Amino acid sequence: MRCLRMLVMAAWCGLGCTVVDPGDRADLRDVIASLPPSQVDAMRLLTMNSNTIQYLSNRPEEDQVGKYECRTRIGDAYGSWQQLGRSLTVAELLKCLRAPQLEAQYVPCANAWASVMQKRADASFERLGLKGECRFVWDVRYEPDKLPEDCVDPDTITPDDMIDAMIGYAGRVPPPLAGGLPGGFLAKLCKLPLADHGAWGCPEAPGYTSGAGGASSSTGGDYP
Repeated sequence: MRCLRMLVMAAWCGLGCTVVDPGDRADLRDVIASLPPSQVDAMRLLTMNSNTIQYLSNRPEEDQVGKYECRTRIGDAYGSWQQLGRSLTVAELLKCLRAPQLEAQYVPCANAWASVMQKRADASFERLGLKGECRFVWDVRYEPDKLPEDCVDPDTITPDDMIDAMIGYAGRVPPPLAGGLPGGFLAKLCKLPLADHGAWGCPEAPGYTSGAGGASSSTGGDYP
């Protein structure tokens, strides 16, 4: 799965970014190794976010990821489970994952949706004078253990995965981590010929010009 994702990343980059030179990649690995655990954890979460977005982007947007079911209780007897409202779809989950903070994860996004549905159920029970219980039910195709491990398990994320995720985000979103990327990592990243250094807050240098559509291109300039 990781090899397939690397091929997808290469095709997605096209002319917008370049393969990282082995020496540059080694430097970036060294920077990651020197970072405080809290910053590495933040980069790991962002990488999982990127991996999950890539995975779900190849699935039908209308696919059901899960649903919320409730049943009423009268005395000691329960009624049958009934779906409450609409299903959670791939499109809605992707919307959560692409939120500005970019630290959203697969299961927490589903939990946030379920929390909204539970509030609706509570209001409905109260309005009707009923008691009951509810549950979130995963679609069997989208249970967390059916996703690639590097979408849901932070222990599977490697420094190279983090590097690829950071490069993949450049030019598409604002700086993804609260307070921006760690300084040492950002300094190294800004020296690479990526699609849009401006998205990372890289300082412009002589020979660095803005291309069409706001993208930037390097014409031989370097960064401090």
